[in-house]
Amino acid sequence: MTEQKLVKNVLTLWSFASFAGIASALFYISMAHFLTVEQYGLLYSLVAFSYILTIPQETIRTVLARIVCKLNPEKEKGKIKYLFLKLVKQMFFYGIIAFAVFLVLIPFLKPLFKTTFLPLFILGIALIFAFLSPIVWGLLQGLFRFKQLGLNNSVEMFFKLGIAVILVLMLPSDLKVIGALIAIPMSILLTFVFGLIPIRDILKVKTKKFKEEGTSRYALASLTLFALVAAMYSIDVIIARYFFTETVSGWYGGLSMIGKALFFVAMNAKRVMLPSVAQKDKEVKKNKNLLLKTAILIITLFTLFFIAAVFVPKPIVLVFLGSKYLPVIPYLKYIILAFAFFSLSNLFIFYNLSVNKNKKISARILASGTFMQIALLIIFHSNLMQFITMILIVNVLMFLLLLYVSLRKNQ
Repeated sequence: MTEQKLVKNVLTLWSFASFAGIASALFYISMAHFLTVEQYGLLYSLVAFSYILTIPQETIRTVLARIVCKLNPEKEKGKIKYLFLKLVKQMFFYGIIAFAVFLVLIPFLKPLFKTTFLPLFILGIALIFAFLSPIVWGLLQGLFRFKQLGLNNSVEMFFKLGIAVILVLMLPSDLKVIGALIAIPMSILLTFVFGLIPIRDILKVKTKKFKEEGTSRYALASLTLFALVAAMYSIDVIIARYFFTETVSGWYGGLSMIGKALFFVAMNAKRVMLPSVAQKDKEVKKNKNLLLKTAILIITLFTLFFIAAVFVPKPIVLVFLGSKYLPVIPYLKYIILAFAFFSLSNLFIFYNLSVNKNKKISARILASGTFMQIALLIIFHSNLMQFITMILIVNVLMFLLLLYVSLRKNQ
């Protein structure tokens, strides 16, 4: 893939990501306005926890994209269909197992999130279907069908937004969080069904069995790295929920939502880079050039929002969160800066995974950063500024280490 094609594909995904981001932002914005700060804090902490539960999603997507991009999409559709059907069966079965295990854990999770059985039960239902949509996404990503990929990602966000708003408006005050949570499993299932449309040409051909060598080791490396990434961007909200008051943890949930929204938009650039670099395993210079181009796009995104957070933070908070969250204005620029470094670190992790190098040392750096962040947040949480400062310090250190590892010559 040429640099011009890369930029075009990134912009295509970012265009759709903008629609998805708008829908996702509207979901959290509407929930922030419709729910009390305390209810929103509960909702967002449960959503953050769901990111950890769905760690295999990114692994499935990444591994399948890497395999598919190495196959000939015109001549080997039968093999691609075989992979798709095999994964759908396996992941639905694993989803049921995960749901059953989650049910057993609910009594231990209730005191952590300061909630009752029902919200956690609904969250658990999402596990049954959570691993299906990533199969469609990985297939589209590996086939370089970025328009269809972006559209399907956007559809999920709009489904979730629409269902949540309808249910929250219909239900009484004490059940509004339940309504918002119900939207999660429903939108996941609808997105998978909708995702079958752009791959119907694959589903029509005759299945052809094949075995991809080396997939298990690559999948294990991917799972380890993505598990650590998910822990990094989720554990802070859970720790905040535990140590802070319900109001303060709700404020932090709003701040974190803005940072994570930018992080997930940035991920689209990395997803374009992964199959592109995977096709050029031995072209080190071209790979690093793709890495640089992607990094520039991510830096540009966060720079624009950081400048806005410095000079016009109040309108951002009012639009995204509402007047109940005005106390978080002084912290907005710091959370954006923290997620900027985290997004760049994640870029280098994707790069190392794509070129199948430095995976072990990347995992060690990420694991160290994860445990350091957990330890620092448990020790230093006297106020929001101290809490966010610890996150920023860990992300800067992790970025510098991954930058050095990824760009050194003796790979």
